[in-house]
Amino acid sequence: MPFANREEFLEQQGDVYLGVLNALHRMEGELEKLKGAEEAQPLRRRTGMVREQLKISDGVGRQEHGFLAGAAQRAADEHAFTSHAD
Repeated sequence: MPFANREEFLEQQGDVYLGVLNALHRMEGELEKLKGAEEAQPLRRRTGMVREQLKISDGVGRQEHGFLAGAAQRAADEHAFTSHAD
């Protein structure tokens, strides 16, 4: 089922959304390092599944990477602007 209000959601919560996806990606990487721990691999796979399931699709299989990249760039620009304002 497509996400009906994805653009509005991403505009308002894009930074948090990206943070969650990035945290899950980092967790996958850390769990990958624990190859000797039997319990780590199922957790790594589950973390990857959750991350994939949280990716927002437009209903035809395309991800919102372009919009998210734009949101990240706007946040960086805003930070640079406010840093220079001081």
